[in-house]
Amino acid sequence: MSNNGELMSVLVCHTGTGDPQFQFWYTTLQLELVIFSYARSPREGNFDLCLDSLTHLAHWFFSLGHKNYARWVPVHIRDMALLKTMHPEASLDSSQGHFTVKKTTRSYSAIALNQAHKQNKAAIKGLGGAVGLTQSSDGLRRWMEAGPEIVRMTTEFERCLETKHNHLETRHYEQKVPR
Repeated sequence: MSNNGELMSVLVCHTGTGDPQFQFWYTTLQLELVIFSYARSPREGNFDLCLDSLTHLAHWFFSLGHKNYARWVPVHIRDMALLKTMHPEASLDSSQGHFTVKKTTRSYSAIALNQAHKQNKAAIKGLGGAVGLTQSSDGLRRWMEAGPEIVRMTTEFERCLETKHNHLETRHYEQKVPR
C-alpha cells in the first residue's frame, strides 16, 4: 500500500464482503482508535476531543455490559454539553484545557485532575509518612491542612533544582532530534 487512498479502497472493499475475521479486526481497530483519542484528550488538554471520544465510547459500554458506565457516561456527556449554556465560565475554562493539570512545560504532558490529586497524595504519604494519621482527628486535621502546602513547597524546591535546559524543554521526552 503506497498511500492512504489505496488503504481506504481495500477497507471499503472488505467491509462489504461479510468476512467475519475482517469484521472482527476492523471493529477492534475502530474501538482502539476511539480509546486512543480519549486517552490523548487530557494529554493535550482538548476538552472537545474528550467529549467526542466519550460520545463514541458510550455505545461500547452498553455493548460490553459495563452497566454503570452505560448508565452514567451519557448523563455526563449531556451535562458537559449543557455546560456552555448553564455555566459559560466553566465551559470557557474547560475549552482552554483547565480540566487538566500541566506539571511541566513539555507538550503532551497534561494529566487529569484526579490523577494529579492522587500523585499529590502519594507525595504527601511518601514511604508510609501518612499511615495512621487518619485514625486521630487531630492528625487528620493537620494532614489536611499541611499536606497540600508541603507538596507545593517540595515541588517549588524541585523546580529550582532543574537545569535551565530542562526547564525550557517543551518536547515530549520520547521526541528525539533526528540525526
